[in-house]
Amino acid sequence: MRLTPRERSALLIIYNRGFADLRKVSEQYRQGLIDLGMREPPLIEVDADRVTLTDAGRQAASRS
Repeated sequence: MRLTPRERSALLIIYNRGFADLRKVSEQYRQGLIDLGMREPPLIEVDADRVTLTDAGRQAASRS
C-alpha cells in the first residue's frame, strides 16, 4: 500500500500518540485523516471526535 506524505504523517502521529482529537487538528491534518478513512480497507476509525487506527492502519504505520 502506497501512502502520500500527508497520509503517512497523519498515520504516524496517530500511531505514536494512540489517537487524535478531531477538535484539535488543522484542516490539512484533517484532510489527511479523511484520506486514510477512505482507503480500502480503512486505516482509521472515527468515534465522535476521537480517531484511532484500525488493524490495517497499525500494519501500514509499522511499515512506514
